[in-house]
Amino acid sequence: GDFIGISSIHSGLSEVYEKQNQPEKALFHFKAYLRSRDSLEQFNNEKERQRTEIKHEYETEKEH
Repeated sequence: GDFIGISSIHSGLSEVYEKQNQPEKALFHFKAYLRSRDSLEQFNNEKERQRTEIKHEYETEKEH
């Protein structure tokens, strides 16, 4: 999914609702923003772990 786009939308909506004095909606979108940001971080961490593992396997194979 497009975590960055979704995250930006929720962040923006949170700010808009806060300025419109609608704290419930602002909080809802702020929490959604945090969830999408955390999902992106987990995704990036998993990809980095996979790259490191593949690099290690390649280096190990190269030595033999």
